[in-house]
Amino acid sequence: MGFEAPLALLAVLLAGAPVAVHLIKQRDLPTRTLPTVALLRAAQADSRQRMRLADVLLLLVRVLALALLLGCLARPYSVTSATANADQAIALAVVLDDSASMGARRDDGSVFEAALARVYATLDELPPSSEVVVVLAGTPPLVLVPRTTDLDYARTRLATVRPGGMRADLALAVEAARRELSGAASPDARLLLISDMRQGDVPELGLAEPRGTVFEVVTVTPSVAPNIALRDVLVTPSYESDDQLLVQATVARTRTDAEPDPDHASTPLAVTMTVLDAQGALLGESEVSLDAGAATMRLALPRPTTAPAPVVVRVRTSGDALAADDERSIDLVGRPAARVGIINGSPHRSPHLDEVTFLRAALDTSSDSALTIDASMLDTSAIETSTLDALDVVILANVASLTRAQGVRLEAFVRDGGSVLVTAGDQVEVASYAAALPACLPGRLEPASAAPEGALVGDSPFLSVPTPGIRRRLVLATLERDARSLLRYQDGSPALAGRGLGAGRCAVLTTTIDLAWGDLALSGEFIALLQQTLRWLLGSRRPTAAPRAGEPVELAVPSRAASVVVTTPDDREETVPPSGLFTNTRLAGRYVVRVDGVPSDRLGFTVAVDPLESDLRTGVYEPVTSAQDQARSARARRRSWIPYLLLLAALAIAAEGVIRTRRAAAVV
Repeated sequence: MGFEAPLALLAVLLAGAPVAVHLIKQRDLPTRTLPTVALLRAAQADSRQRMRLADVLLLLVRVLALALLLGCLARPYSVTSATANADQAIALAVVLDDSASMGARRDDGSVFEAALARVYATLDELPPSSEVVVVLAGTPPLVLVPRTTDLDYARTRLATVRPGGMRADLALAVEAARRELSGAASPDARLLLISDMRQGDVPELGLAEPRGTVFEVVTVTPSVAPNIALRDVLVTPSYESDDQLLVQATVARTRTDAEPDPDHASTPLAVTMTVLDAQGALLGESEVSLDAGAATMRLALPRPTTAPAPVVVRVRTSGDALAADDERSIDLVGRPAARVGIINGSPHRSPHLDEVTFLRAALDTSSDSALTIDASMLDTSAIETSTLDALDVVILANVASLTRAQGVRLEAFVRDGGSVLVTAGDQVEVASYAAALPACLPGRLEPASAAPEGALVGDSPFLSVPTPGIRRRLVLATLERDARSLLRYQDGSPALAGRGLGAGRCAVLTTTIDLAWGDLALSGEFIALLQQTLRWLLGSRRPTAAPRAGEPVELAVPSRAASVVVTTPDDREETVPPSGLFTNTRLAGRYVVRVDGVPSDRLGFTVAVDPLESDLRTGVYEPVTSAQDQARSARARRRSWIPYLLLLAALAIAAEGVIRTRRAAAVV
């Protein structure tokens, strides 16, 4: 309880005025009793006793009434809570932090369990007909429960939530909750934020309080303990035996309230690394003493007979604060490789100027943790052999001509899900290609001519090339109706065009990938252009790039697939739309993708915990509000006691009137 004008409490001293008047009356001149009046004393004794009691009561109610009226001048109030119970229905938005750090342990369970218990208790306190909104604060924020009066539905939805692998975006989540409250029926809008307020999640500029809403922040903190995190896992062939693989894992001590500077920690931690197969069986174990901030752990394992072999790498130590960042799912033999076969139609006398040299350099640079490229050199005779069946992409680099039999074989390869890239050059016979690949080429090829000057304009996701330096090009005169121009010259003609055929794709680059017709291979965009072309060509054979937790992932769904289903780490199954865009990646762990009921090694992916969530230092919450917003918020959070004081004063005055009336009747 507080007072907006505490100095006004001095006026309450005036409530003593009736007491002073009463005492003055007691000091009047003494009254002498006449002999005739003395006879009445016995009869009036009882009446005087009642009058004396009435005078005392009259004095008390007058003092009370005056004190209550004067107390209103101090404007007393009490501060209300955003979750306090009320007599009338309210509109409450709960922002619940479900980021990875909320999985940190406490003495009574985890931080998230304590936060969830607070939400349930809040729902139990809500008055009848109240509206509730639940927003999850992980990146990106998710409206788990749209505005509803069905509190049982809200409890059911909350029971399905667990901490994810992403960071929290508290500011965006609060804004999303405020928008949900904007259409509430009750004018009493309140917002409750429950979070561990991890230092990395608290905005540097503070957290702006929503206008016109009673805002309360509840901080749930983890136990003060050290934390370790599995940072990187690398699988390489063993240098000791061809039948073994070497698993190298980097484990680090992270910053917590217990160890703000883990690099100078005084107590070593005994860390154990284990590798488990898909069924949970132990494949190997290694131990290390973590003295400094980080250490590398190594473990030799037998090379699996099947590829790829998914395993779980896990590290653990006694008293670890957060278990979510201690494990990672990987493929023991690495990511599936995109197998590319290159046919060089015009080798250069100088190897460093050969188009295959530029192509191989770009392909090697394009390989990353999400897409490994396995390139090999072929000759045209390989087109008609079983070698083609082991490839994902065939690149015809300035190949002079194709026979009809080779064309039929290549078109069958594309229909089955393979891809073909044709790059131009002075050896290409356009009539031969038109006859050999009539269903595959994206348009009619015409002989080479001078290239238009200026930049190449990319069609998303292809980037534009500001200074390609192209002097000559083949002409794609007319594109087929199902073809697509991926990169265009300044005159609008295609520089790179593609077309789908069956489950695969075919593309034509109308200029060379060496320096014969220009300087495209020397431009800064060449590697990105080749990487984008390769990803587009791979189509359904493209391995899925591992997304960050909470980010959507694009799955290369086969065009002829009847169903594509993703099994999430919590064993839920979700159907992937035809676009291949899968958005529910909030949980860390292995996502299994089944195409027509068969698991796909290429489409399956793993989501790891955001490494920034391993920093468990508690942040300081400082609301950011203007003076006007602070005053509005203060008024919204305060319950004035003036109406109650006035009511009590009115009752005291009414009581004073009743007592005075009865006293007058007694005198008469």
